[in-house]
Amino acid sequence: MAEDDGRILGVAAVQTSGRISLNYVSPDGRFRGVSKALVRDLERQARALCLEACVLESTRTALAFYRRMGYTGAGDPQPRFGVVVGYPMRKSLGAGL
Repeated sequence: MAEDDGRILGVAAVQTSGRISLNYVSPDGRFRGVSKALVRDLERQARALCLEACVLESTRTALAFYRRMGYTGAGDPQPRFGVVVGYPMRKSLGAGL
């Protein structure tokens, strides 16, 4: 969780498999480095579990952000109800193991 002066700016979660299942930043926290800090902390937690990679399913809006964070495509976009809603991505945690 990220907070500033008692206000929650963002929340994130990683599963023990390395799957990032949540990364949400409130409008008040956007463009302040909150999401970047949350993802870096999730990756640190995954390394502590000796995992080789983190995976996630990005929204279209967040694709450029995750690419800048070092994530690459990891499969075909996932359609639901005729609309693409998820873009599988992966990042090797590399030498941090």
